[in-house]
Amino acid sequence: MSVCLLVQSCGRTVGVFGTCRRTVGVFGTCRRTVGVFGTCRRTVGVFSTVRVRTMSGNAAVETPLSDRWTELCGRDRIRTAEAGQAWWRVVKERYCEPWRFYHNLSHVHSMFLHFDSHQHKIQNRNAVAWAIFFHDIVYDAKASDNEARSAEMFHHFATEHLQKPPDCIRETERLIMLTKEHVTEDHRNKDRYGTKDEHYFLDFDMSVLGWPEQGNEKEQRESRFSRKQV
Repeated sequence: MSVCLLVQSCGRTVGVFGTCRRTVGVFGTCRRTVGVFGTCRRTVGVFSTVRVRTMSGNAAVETPLSDRWTELCGRDRIRTAEAGQAWWRVVKERYCEPWRFYHNLSHVHSMFLHFDSHQHKIQNRNAVAWAIFFHDIVYDAKASDNEARSAEMFHHFATEHLQKPPDCIRETERLIMLTKEHVTEDHRNKDRYGTKDEHYFLDFDMSVLGWPEQGNEKEQRESRFSRKQV
């Protein structure tokens, strides 16, 4: 949430060089500069500086994700193309929220790369694909109901706009809820390995923890930071 939403008075001046300077009540000044590299540095008063991703900064993953979303909407017979486009904007905006360090579009894209490599082993591909798109659509590091609210958003989207049987919708909701603990009954038994859709889905979500140390320092650092916020 922008600081400007938390106070009553906010002055705003937009210059010709792409710099937006906001004066926020008595709390100080929020200066936002969007450069050509797709990054946004936001300084709130003298207390903190946070570097966040902008929409343009995720262009490398936005296009393939947008194409995949459109294809998935077609397979599940979305009622109108306009609804699909409107909801894609919702998904994109949610995953580009400035407080997200790891649970963002890059994470969703990474999960789909694993999905593509293992889709021949997945029984209900559409249910898993929808779960990937929606599993972190609600993300508040201090909240304990992110998964329930994410599942609720998918339920609203699917029942209003997709021509899917109720049991198929419930399967995606179930997968989303599993990300609360990332544990199934198979995980509770020593030397037992799950091969169901839910096991692949959860592995896709947590795959960063199994990457080699070399080459993924940034992702692991952001993942650890996100967990520390909880």
